[in-house]
Amino acid sequence: MKTMMFRSSILTLSILGLASGCAPHDDAKDAPTPPEANVAAASSDGPVDPEPEPEPEVETVTVAVASVQLQDDCPQPAAAAGAAAQAPAQGKRSMPKPGLDDVEGDVAHGDMDPDLEDRLAARCVQSEVQLSITSEDSEALPFSIRAVRLRKGDAANTDGPIETMKARTPRIWKGSTYAAWDQSIAPGSTLNVRYALGAPDWAAVEKILDGSSWGPLYVVELEVEVAGRLQIISSPLTPREAVEEMVT
Repeated sequence: MKTMMFRSSILTLSILGLASGCAPHDDAKDAPTPPEANVAAASSDGPVDPEPEPEPEVETVTVAVASVQLQDDCPQPAAAAGAAAQAPAQGKRSMPKPGLDDVEGDVAHGDMDPDLEDRLAARCVQSEVQLSITSEDSEALPFSIRAVRLRKGDAANTDGPIETMKARTPRIWKGSTYAAWDQSIAPGSTLNVRYALGAPDWAAVEKILDGSSWGPLYVVELEVEVAGRLQIISSPLTPREAVEEMVT
């Protein structure tokens, strides 16, 4: 009797063990969620921003200083003639001063010398900068000079500019002569352009240099803008050039 009860208990345990071993097991709950499912779940929660498109390549415009000369800031003949025409007639002075001062005084008094333009041209050489512009862009682009700065020519110099100048009267080379330029760079073009430069305050320059402004070398630095993009370009070393007097 005891033997039968023992066997019955073993049989009962075996059946329970088989029953528990045959119970279904949810392997899907234990498996890791694939990344694609996470992406799908995230997208179902709301709109997903599209990936940003790659920025287009910037087409280049190269600007370089071809040459620069630091001489005079000459009056423009048209402006001088206009000022003379508008000035009231005051008659000639009894004791005119010789030289260029007298020429300028005559303009102000309205009694311009007939050869004034020739005399001014002979004694005044305009400071100017010549630029070489090469465009690889497919569209016309606006150009401008934002600033002109005069720096010491010492390569080791890290000081700021010693003076500033103004650029005016843009001109472009047209085959055999310079003509007025609208400061528009044509697509895929190579241009040679010139700007007249105003004179720096040479007295202030000499004060900074603690010496003469004749002899030292300078660098003319230009801040130019092409279609909203700024570039800083510099000239080769250049001296302040004296204007040669013409003997007549």
